[in-house]
Amino acid sequence: GVRELPNCKKTIPLPFNAAKTAYQTNRPAGRLVFYHGILREKDKGTAYIREAFEIIQKKYPNDVEMIVCGSLPFQEYLEVLRKTNVLVDQCKEHCWGLNACYGMAQGKVVLGGASRNSLKEFGLTESPVIHIGPNVEQIVSQITHVIENRKKIEEWGYASRQFVEAFHNHVKIAQQYVDVWSGKI
Repeated sequence: GVRELPNCKKTIPLPFNAAKTAYQTNRPAGRLVFYHGILREKDKGTAYIREAFEIIQKKYPNDVEMIVCGSLPFQEYLEVLRKTNVLVDQCKEHCWGLNACYGMAQGKVVLGGASRNSLKEFGLTESPVIHIGPNVEQIVSQITHVIENRKKIEEWGYASRQFVEAFHNHVKIAQQYVDVWSGKI
């Protein structure tokens, strides 16, 4: 495999400055708000997520609000995210990206890519990102888990913020890049 090549370096996480994103306690009041922002529908697996949202909306009509919208200017996107309890990022990648980092920084519960392989690549055994793949039943199952454990949302949201501050710390990540390029790693 690729990992055995002598010039292959360790994977470095995305840098993210969490201090530039305001954290707020994720305390659901009334309906749980789920948000999936559309940018590249096929890449993000939006069709699977839409279908899962429809099933959940029918199953929990008085308990959830499902928002699917996209192509928002960045500040508007952050405003929608602020009103959200759960960010459903994407279901076609093994690992999370910057969209998930913004959600975690705000204290959201994030559903997205967090496969065992991606966690292993970063030397992690777990992350606050709840893994979903391109499978409607699996997405429905993970959303149901969040709904049925809504009392943990505040705790999960805080863990998200703590994780993004530590794991994606832009200063530490920059140093990792310097260390790789200077041959220290």
